[in-house]
Formats: sequence, structure tokens, C-alpha cells
Amino acid sequence: METRLLKEKISKIYRQSTSLFKLFSKYQNLEKEQEKNCFLLEDIILDIEKILKDFPLSDKSDFENWIKEQKVKVEKLKEDFKFDFGNQLERELSSKGFDIEWKYPYIYAGLYKIQLDFGKKSANIYWGPEFVKKVRLLPSEIAKEIENFEKKLKNRPFETDSYLNLLEKAYKRVLENHNYLPGEKAPIIEVLIELTFLLQDKKFRENPTKSNFKEYNRIFFAYDLYRIKNSQEAKARGLTLYIATFDSTKFKGKVLFVPDNEKEGTRYAYLAFEKA
Repeated sequence: METRLLKEKISKIYRQSTSLFKLFSKYQNLEKEQEKNCFLLEDIILDIEKILKDFPLSDKSDFENWIKEQKVKVEKLKEDFKFDFGNQLERELSSKGFDIEWKYPYIYAGLYKIQLDFGKKSANIYWGPEFVKKVRLLPSEIAKEIENFEKKLKNRPFETDSYLNLLEKAYKRVLENHNYLPGEKAPIIEVLIELTFLLQDKKFRENPTKSNFKEYNRIFFAYDLYRIKNSQEAKARGLTLYIATFDSTKFKGKVLFVPDNEKEGTRYAYLAFEKA
């Protein structure tokens, strides 16, 4: 065999040995807080296992036994961590008036869905299917973000008749854009777009800059429709929401999730004022 090939072979063994040494050293340090670091420990075990498969060692039994033992240990640590985390989050959310339901990897709290990523130590918070925010995997931080968003959503000034007037005006604008007849169905997201502009105050109309723009997102619209859809005022005007077909639900830009209650909701595609 050529000297060059032997040198390359030794170089590969050296790189593998160095990598293994670093991984075992890192593993040993993380073991000092093993429950907290259990998902990182799992990743290191997999990296070690991958390198060992191609490592030129005649007897790997000590390593293989270590890997088996550590996998069992880490799996138990993961289950304990998830259990403790769930209990802490339940306490945090319960103190803010939420009941939680576990459907791993999700936790449900009313209309909120929390997607947990233990490996990346992060959580994605959703309101229905709508993304709200990504936060660190800390029970207090998750609960605080939900509490803050809940206040932002529900503490906005709202008056049913005034809102219905603007909503009907936005609906009629969409009808005009499509040359539809009064009472016909209008795409619900197009109504949202028109309504957003109608909700802007004088400052924005005089100077339409980002700083003067008043936010009115899909979640705000969905919750406001939930507030009014079964009201006597809405029924008197013939406000009707049309459920999205199964195929149309694949296109988020055309449908809107509107709550039925504080836990469940329905996706709608069209809106009409049938007595317009």
C-alpha cells in the first residue's frame, strides 16, 4: 500500500478518535445536570454511535454496552423531564385561568396549542391554527406569553353595532370589486383586507406609514367574528359565515379559523350579509 494511503487512513482514525474524545468529554460535563441536559445527552450518544460504526476497533463491546446503558438511562431522564415540565406548565397556566390537555408533542390550553421541541429547548405557541410566537422552553415564559397575548386580544375596545357597520361596509366593498349582487357570498379574507383599511384612523389616512398603521391581524378578525356571529344584531342583518370545504382548508390564505367556543373552532371561506 502506498505511503500516501496509509497516511490518509491514520489521519481518518486520528480525526475519529479526536471526535470521540471530545464527545465523551462533553457528555461527562453535561451529566452534572443530566435531567436538564437529557436531550443533549441523547444527541451525543447518537453521534458517538455513528462514529463507532466506522471506527477500526476489533473489540467494541465496551462501547456498545455503554451505549445501551446510556440509552436506557437517558430515556428515563427524558420521561422524568417531560413529566416535571408538564406539571410546572400546568401550575403556571392554571394560575392564569387555563386548563391544559396533553397530546404530546402538543399541549392545549383553551384555544392555544403549544408545540414543544425539547431537543431545541423551544416552544411554538398557536391560537387555533394561527402561529403566535416562538419562545424558550420555560413554563413561566410560555404561560406569560399566552397571558399577554390573551390580554392583547380581548382587551381591545369593541362595540358590536359599530363593528358590524364597518364589517358590512367592508363586505359591500368586496361585492363591488367582483360585481357581485347584494347578499352574495364574499371571500372572507378579502373582507378582512377591506376591513383593515376601514379600521385605520385619521393619522394613517393622512400619512400611510408603518408607524401610523393600526394592526388588525387574522386572529383579531377571527375573535371579533366570534364575539358577534351569534348576536341578535348580527342575526338582524343576516350575517352568515360559510364553512370551508375540505379542499379549500389546504389553502390558509383563503380560509379563516373562527372559534365556536373557548376550546374549538370552525374554518370558514365566505361571509355574507344576506339582508344587505
